[in-house]
Amino acid sequence: MRKRLFFQDTKSLRVLLPALRENSRALLTQPLYVEAYADSADTQHGNYHQPANQLADFASVLGIRFLLEGDEACAEKLKAAMLHYAAYGKWIGRENLRKRPPWHSELNTGRFLFGMSLGLDCLYDRFTPAERIYLARRCTCLGIAPTLDDWLSPEHRIHALDSMGHNWWPVCVSAAGLAAVAFREELPEAEQICQRVDEGLAAFFTYDGLPLQNKGPNFDPSGAMYEGAVYLAYALGELLTYRLARQNVYGTKCFAYDALLPRCFRFLCHAVYDAGDDVLNVPIGDCNPHESLLRAFRLGAVCGFDAPELRWYMGRKQGQRDLWWALAGEAPGCPPAETLGYYPGVGMAFLRDSWKEKSRLLCVKCGNTWNHAHADAGSFVLYDNGQAIFQDSGSCSYARKEYPLYYCQSEAHNVMLFNGHGQDAEDHYFGLRHPGKLLACEDGWLRYVLADASGPMCRYLKRHFRSFFMLPEAIVLIGDATSYEPGTLSLLFHHEGSADLRGATAFVRHAAAPYTLEALYPACARLEKRLGLRDHRPDVPQAYLSLEVPIVEASLHPLPQGDPNSLIANRPVCTQKVITVLQSKALPTSCVETPETLTVTIGDTSIALNLLSDTRNMHINSHATLLGWQTDAYILAVRGRDYFVCGGSYLRKAGNVVFSALRKQNVFGAFGQVEAHGL
Repeated sequence: MRKRLFFQDTKSLRVLLPALRENSRALLTQPLYVEAYADSADTQHGNYHQPANQLADFASVLGIRFLLEGDEACAEKLKAAMLHYAAYGKWIGRENLRKRPPWHSELNTGRFLFGMSLGLDCLYDRFTPAERIYLARRCTCLGIAPTLDDWLSPEHRIHALDSMGHNWWPVCVSAAGLAAVAFREELPEAEQICQRVDEGLAAFFTYDGLPLQNKGPNFDPSGAMYEGAVYLAYALGELLTYRLARQNVYGTKCFAYDALLPRCFRFLCHAVYDAGDDVLNVPIGDCNPHESLLRAFRLGAVCGFDAPELRWYMGRKQGQRDLWWALAGEAPGCPPAETLGYYPGVGMAFLRDSWKEKSRLLCVKCGNTWNHAHADAGSFVLYDNGQAIFQDSGSCSYARKEYPLYYCQSEAHNVMLFNGHGQDAEDHYFGLRHPGKLLACEDGWLRYVLADASGPMCRYLKRHFRSFFMLPEAIVLIGDATSYEPGTLSLLFHHEGSADLRGATAFVRHAAAPYTLEALYPACARLEKRLGLRDHRPDVPQAYLSLEVPIVEASLHPLPQGDPNSLIANRPVCTQKVITVLQSKALPTSCVETPETLTVTIGDTSIALNLLSDTRNMHINSHATLLGWQTDAYILAVRGRDYFVCGGSYLRKAGNVVFSALRKQNVFGAFGQVEAHGL
């Protein structure tokens, strides 16, 4: 018996019959697309997505229903579609042919190959040997060979991981591998093609970037992809479709990237928010909040990567009961145990109160900018009570001018601008020479993230730090900026719902989770309303808030007169700190300034910022008294007996040393403990 690509018996598929019968009614009456229509749009994809998706749907519904019930109408419709689309002259949008050098394969090419592969698997005996050879030759001509030539062949390859090494790589090459497995009897070189595909996929996962072309690594070692959850799930779905077929036919079980895949699924869990009635994707870059990741999770379970977190997502996310659902089955699951998802390699951190429905989630982004990763260094989004409170502006059709000119730019994100300028407008296309950096750590009472956006904003700011303190009752943001010249800092807050302004305080009116945004420092800060664009609706304006803060020239005098270095160090500089508090409760807040410190208090928590630790003292230690304690820390946070030292080497008072190290560290501890633990 011929081995099938995705299943060896149809018993488990019979649960699909009611849906297959219902869906096949509409598909059986659908006319096939003529090639003139598919090629009528002069773009990268043309209109080829419509016939490609139709063929995939025919195979997934009509083909499987034929296997289960022997329905002749389904078989004939699918067979006619396969022969019809095999007669096309190409499976790519014609814009690709004008590129230099011309491209001969794209995402729709892979979709055609999937439909042909599954269709052949379902109707293998309904085709004559001559028809199978014809389909194999046409799939090779239109899909397999162009894909291998563009992406993998040493003799013809035009793409490299440094140029097209994003989600396209696994999507395209996996489809070529899948088709080779499907047409293995007609393609003697099928196994050799699979080996080449496997090598390409392994290289995709291990690609570590190219500074020469501002290209960062594809993955954090913990499994995060810089393009975010949606595009990682898309890539994994196509890759695992090929992998499942390769395993079933050739018995291959181990691949070079196996160790990373479980971490990828854990990242996907961290990158979603359980809103109660739906599980949303955190909108990083071009990630659509409502896009389903189910295909990747289901295939992960089928391919041997089953885990409680996969089952948790599958159980929480409602979606179509398709072939992959039938193969994966249903089982109980649970989310990851940790509430901090920290991925410094791609500049992402996800902080949540818990994994319960509608709990609070803060995501901070400060990494690279390229392709689907926007110019959003130092940005954040906040969910609470099932709703997005402070959000990302999202995206729109990539063909719209608003996509590169607004949605991909800093203005569309919760970042800090200088004189109205964010990252260079070209960063999205050319990438970052100096990507942002991220540090995150947590203890039971506090989750902390430090976003260093100095690199992406180095045209305007010599120093650009944003500290995020996620407390049980509030979020405290501390901005720390030094510019080359006087100007204005604009801290952007894109929000859902309406906002009422009262001086330096904004009341964000959201039915499910009203929030207060309070600017505590400096006193001259003022809030203004601005207009942006709505997510996926570029013709509709969307209001947001901008906190305007002047940054002026001042003499800090860190060195005594007579020190030769004072001629440089004592020159006036432009530096400013900005402190804001986000909370859903009406807790009292305060901010106290001294010549050496800024201290913000909210409820039972006090957070002190050491002004001597902002590079004004480089060769003299930043010794100061914070909250009654002597320390050289950048920040000291205290809540009852608990403390957090950020960037400090000691903490002592009246001979009582609670922490000491010979280099500055980030340390959580409790007064009275024998030893603190550093991170």
